[in-house]
Amino acid sequence: MKPVVVIAAACLLLALLQPVLSIKCYVCTNTKGNCNENNKDCPSSSIIKYDRCLKIKVGDVVTKSCSTKALCDVMKFCDGKSECKASCCDSDGCNASSALAPKFVLVCVAAMVTKYLM
Repeated sequence: MKPVVVIAAACLLLALLQPVLSIKCYVCTNTKGNCNENNKDCPSSSIIKYDRCLKIKVGDVVTKSCSTKALCDVMKFCDGKSECKASCCDSDGCNASSALAPKFVLVCVAAMVTKYLM
């Protein structure tokens, strides 16, 4: 074998096997509201990149898992339906229990204070 072919094959192999940083998501299903007991590193490779956390609520059933951007885009069909809610996020543990409410309240308070001061 020619040295150029060996070097090219080695470079290709290294490119395919490079480590990929993973995100940590809660992975669980619960029929009693929320589930936050299973925070796992999402699997990733150079082919499939699990870079999102997904949370789906249908009725009383909550399912949390690792996801891809493509799956999150597909899950948008669920938003706006009365019994179905889906959300995706891209930081460690972001699909935990509903932490949006305190942030929303904080933003509202900040907006009111800003309006009052102006």
